[in-house]
Amino acid sequence: MAIRFYLVPIETVDGNKRGPKYLLWRFTESIAPLDVRWSGMDYGLEPVILVWADVDAVQHTTLSTNVDVISIPANIDATITAGVLPAVKSALEALNVPAGWVTTGHTYRQVLRIVAGLFQFAQRHHGVHLERLFSGGFDLNTQFNTLPLAVRQRLVATANSLNYDTLDLSGSSTIRQILKNLADQWGSKPIVMGGIEL
Repeated sequence: MAIRFYLVPIETVDGNKRGPKYLLWRFTESIAPLDVRWSGMDYGLEPVILVWADVDAVQHTTLSTNVDVISIPANIDATITAGVLPAVKSALEALNVPAGWVTTGHTYRQVLRIVAGLFQFAQRHHGVHLERLFSGGFDLNTQFNTLPLAVRQRLVATANSLNYDTLDLSGSSTIRQILKNLADQWGSKPIVMGGIEL
């Protein structure tokens, strides 16, 4: 058995019960879910969750062959190579996670820390405002000043609740720039998932 990281779709049951598709959880609806030890961190109300799962080789293959699962290499301290960089960026962007900053100088652990920092912001946004980050029909390239006033105010309020700098939450800053800045503001504080630190 080995701990592996994945980005897995969320399945929703009865409108408000959410868990990782393909893994066994209290309200699993997936067919033949994997019954393994796991821990997860969702992207607020976005339809994806970062999980680590304690899997053997067969279970890893079963999970990672699903086309909507993103499998992170076993050695998260390995550096991202030029050959896989476009795929890493594309996979993150498809989940509304800004990835223009990812380079071959980063390790998978460093990328996962930034992603987890962003997920923490999204969770706070959900907790404070009971809404998705991307519920208003905008995308990563949308400029802050084109968002409805109420959406702008709620984003600022979430950042303020975390004592984050809100300088980028203004003017023509894109959602892409804003989310990366907010993710960075998690800083060096520990990010622990089920006892495992990123």
